Amino acid sequence: MILIFAGAFVSGIVLIVLTSYIIVTPEETAENFIEDLEAGKINDESGRDQKSELEEFIQFGERNDLENTRMVINSAENIDQAYEVTAQFQAYEYKDEDSEVIESYDGSLVIRMKKVGFREWDIIDVKINPYK
Repeated sequence: MILIFAGAFVSGIVLIVLTSYIIVTPEETAENFIEDLEAGKINDESGRDQKSELEEFIQFGERNDLENTRMVINSAENIDQAYEVTAQFQAYEYKDEDSEVIESYDGSLVIRMKKVGFREWDIIDVKINPYK
């Protein structure tokens, strides 16, 4: 009896671990999209006519000589038969040779997507909320 329970328990754990490697979440898709954007891997044929605006947004910190940019990807929300993931960005301007923050800039990308396959999401829109 104990062996049957232990076998079922181990099988359940193995199934959970395998499933976590197989399933791609909307948050992972958003993170991969941002990484591709940072690496310049988003092409014009992808249907994103706002490519230059997205690149400008991603390069904000570098373009303005800001030393540190932080990104937080929020949990996906199911809205109107699609999922939206908000990626929030913060860029900081520091005082000379000091860790005191002079200015903080906040912006975000709202990435809207639909599931089109078991491991695949189609990004249907990206809304840019510019740094302020």
